[in-house]
Amino acid sequence: MVGIVRKLLKDDFIKHTAIVFLGASIVGFFNLIYQLVSVRILTPEDYGTFNALLSLVMFASMTVSPLGTVLVRFFTEYITKKDFGALKLVSEKLIKRITGLAAFILVFFILFSHPISGFLKTESSYIVICGAVIAASLLALIFPVLFQSFQKFKTYSLLGVISSFVKLIAGAALMYAGWGVLGGLLGYLTAPLIVLIISLFIVFKVYRKNIAGIELSKTASLIPIYKYFFPVALAMFRSEERRVGKECRSRWSPYH
Repeated sequence: MVGIVRKLLKDDFIKHTAIVFLGASIVGFFNLIYQLVSVRILTPEDYGTFNALLSLVMFASMTVSPLGTVLVRFFTEYITKKDFGALKLVSEKLIKRITGLAAFILVFFILFSHPISGFLKTESSYIVICGAVIAASLLALIFPVLFQSFQKFKTYSLLGVISSFVKLIAGAALMYAGWGVLGGLLGYLTAPLIVLIISLFIVFKVYRKNIAGIELSKTASLIPIYKYFFPVALAMFRSEERRVGKECRSRWSPYH
């Protein structure tokens, strides 16, 4: 039996699949514990508010989440063809545009926090933190994509596990300390921030080794990525819009 397992693990596809599956399972377990902790610590009203706000975050995040899958497809193609000039051009353009979009989202949530909080009947500070979570998640998106594209699956999975664990510890500590809904949301904010901090160190090493001295491609374009991304994002947006709209209106709680 041990010999069969060793033989299977020598296959790169099976090994990488097992690593990603294990990492995703651990992340899912930490997320489950986070929900159970929030149920135990928060009041019924606060838990209902917390879930409604998380739905708002998920609603916004779902519109850009397909971008990660799309970028893995294109980045892997560039790397396979050793077209690092295209990878460099596209990644640099995307980082600039994603940074601009993240800044816009954060400013939007800050400026319109009071109208949104009035509509949802909650605190304006919660809305600002939701905007920060969305913006930080968007900024952190491209780094795991690069790890996947370069087949750094151990780094990719470990990063997800570490960020989820830190989110669990930070969020649970803040909620237990009496920060309530705000503490739960700040816990969610730590995850993309951890991804950003760790990734910046790792990506710079990979960048210097594989991409830094390469000239930018003159033919690569973002248009194929947009064409691939928008139909998928629109379909997911419509589906999530119906679910989240219903949940935010009801502000359900498991205690009811």
